[in-house]
Amino acid sequence: VRAFYGSRTPGMGPGVAVALVAGQRLEVRLPVMRGAVISGTVRTPTGQPAANLSVQAVNDRLMRSRAASFFGDGGMMSAITDDRGAYRIYGLPPGEYVIVAQPGAGAQEMRPVTPEEVQWATRQISGVATDTPTPPSTGPTSSPAPVYHPGTPDAGAAAVITLRPGEERLGVDI
Repeated sequence: VRAFYGSRTPGMGPGVAVALVAGQRLEVRLPVMRGAVISGTVRTPTGQPAANLSVQAVNDRLMRSRAASFFGDGGMMSAITDDRGAYRIYGLPPGEYVIVAQPGAGAQEMRPVTPEEVQWATRQISGVATDTPTPPSTGPTSSPAPVYHPGTPDAGAAAVITLRPGEERLGVDI
């Protein structure tokens, strides 16, 4: 777990600045705490593994207070699910966390295909000439919503995971 000299909360800054003059020596003790681990599996609604999703362990207190600084300084750590939908987040300071899965960077937006687009594509495949070289205008887009452990889109209904120093919590599935 990251340590900050003089910090009151493990893994969270800011610390205390140390001022020295030229030639001065100071002995500083900085205890290093063993981090906790959260791991589990993310599955689709049909039970299939959800690969390449970003899974974050977000400090519950900071998330619920909507503090802008909860990203970084131990407030949030993340991992990407593998081909089995498995993730492992390690190096967590003790505290209470909410686990959230969401598409990673570069995720595609989704939208329903309109009947006009299907007709246009069918004509293109069959070689029938069309008046327009590009598909008709598209409908509204949407992005997948984040899902919180144990499987809710509502952040307020998310389960809170309490971790002690060095604890390993397995089976935190979504």
